[in-house]
Amino acid sequence: MKPVRFFPLAVAICSLTFLPVRAAISISSLYTFTNAPNSGEYPYWPIVQAADGNFYGTTTYGGIYGGGTVFRLTTNGTVTFPVSFDGSNGANPLAGLTLGRDGNLYGTTAAGTVFRMTTNGVLSTLAYFNGVNGNEPAGALAQGQDGNFYGTTIYGGAFGYGNVFKMTPDGVLTNLVSFNVVNGATPWGGLMQGADGTWYGTTSAGGDLNLGTVFRFGLNPFRFTSISRLADKTVLLFLSGSTNTHHRIDLSTNLVHWDTLTNLPDQTGTVQFHDFAAPDFPRRFYRAAQTP
Repeated sequence: MKPVRFFPLAVAICSLTFLPVRAAISISSLYTFTNAPNSGEYPYWPIVQAADGNFYGTTTYGGIYGGGTVFRLTTNGTVTFPVSFDGSNGANPLAGLTLGRDGNLYGTTAAGTVFRMTTNGVLSTLAYFNGVNGNEPAGALAQGQDGNFYGTTIYGGAFGYGNVFKMTPDGVLTNLVSFNVVNGATPWGGLMQGADGTWYGTTSAGGDLNLGTVFRFGLNPFRFTSISRLADKTVLLFLSGSTNTHHRIDLSTNLVHWDTLTNLPDQTGTVQFHDFAAPDFPRRFYRAAQTP
């Protein structure tokens, strides 16, 4: 009988690394728009969440009258339609809603209105477009650092290729820039205000190749151009800035307490002020501010 031979067994012990299992990304449909009489149709823009925790958006078509809706979505997927556009209160909103600092929702319709809606569903028409101040807003409004709302229209303005407009919270609408193809045309998007206070946006057409532009607009640099003490010891001030603005001039004798001397309208980009009272004081300090 042959002897049993034992062979050494080498065991390799390996360290095991457990990788986390990634959860599968899932999507849940919370609500499906239908052609039911009160349901909206074709929501194109993102929704916004208001202070009440609900989400709000617009549909371009549908609703009771077919002119689009404003809808409310709860986090559990319940959708209601607090507003149906019927023409008299606007129609066919192309853009989404903007949440204002006052907690209300602001938006526009292609039929030519700017509206405000409370989270209770009370809608107020604030302004109307008439062609000169723009026509067919397509991008969402943006509230600026000054509290006013800014936006674009794809048609209208001085040349018919759209414009940039400003609206005060109480509904005063002003045309700021008209597109003329050279500087762009038909801006479908909204605006964004940079940290420097300047506004940025895009146009879908125009420019050198008529393929669109990226633009920036804002106030021109504001400064004292010259300060002169005349022979009679009066002081003549020249200031430059943006057209269609106002230049406020303040004065002080001690750099602590300031008083406003005047508020001058600027129609051309340059204004002057003659301080005839300067000879009555041993020293005068001036400062100025530019306002819309």
